[in-house]
Amino acid sequence: MFFLIPFDTMGGAERLDKIMNEEGIFMNKRKPVKKLIGIVFFILVFVFACTVFFLDLHLTPLNAAKKNNYIHKNAVLLKEINARENKIYIFQDNDQSYKTVISKPFGPFWKSEIAFNYQSNLKNDIETVGYAKINDQTINMLMLAFKTNTNDIKYVEAGPDGERFLRPMHLGNIEIFYWEGKLNERDINPIALSADKKPKYYYGFSKDKQYDDLRTIQWHEYH
Repeated sequence: MFFLIPFDTMGGAERLDKIMNEEGIFMNKRKPVKKLIGIVFFILVFVFACTVFFLDLHLTPLNAAKKNNYIHKNAVLLKEINARENKIYIFQDNDQSYKTVISKPFGPFWKSEIAFNYQSNLKNDIETVGYAKINDQTINMLMLAFKTNTNDIKYVEAGPDGERFLRPMHLGNIEIFYWEGKLNERDINPIALSADKKPKYYYGFSKDKQYDDLRTIQWHEYH
């Protein structure tokens, strides 16, 4: 014997509509979440870009140095010096002056705010073309760069007492003198020497002045 079980077509349709409606509500709930994530991501990118722009951050230390406000666009790079995690660059600027620029790490980026225009007034035999000093939590250092314009100067002797060294000088070449520690020019007392190692120039304050005029820190002839 067979029994027919009636199928409630209207009830099945209602259940299907209910399931579809619940699924639609779930999908609608997901859309605001995605939109919110997109807004947050956009804000983070915008804040990041503004930080990089306003803090003048760069991907490489050289780019940071070239964008330093004291350096002209077409300045020529002459020397690069490592000072632990810092980078020091010596440029010859458009006006033929020499500029020393320090680039320091800033998270994954580089930043350059320090520049020195520090060179000797004497440009006949020997001149100062670079100067940099850092005294912070990362390093204490002093760097000087000299260039000779004559074959009469063959050496420069420099350094604090007990740690002085003699370095050969070559015509037209820039020689880097670098020390770590809290030092100044008086501590290292650079002296330019002839081929027979006789002093010809000293670097520091003029001995003819009765006071320490910063403008007299340069190369002076021995009398």
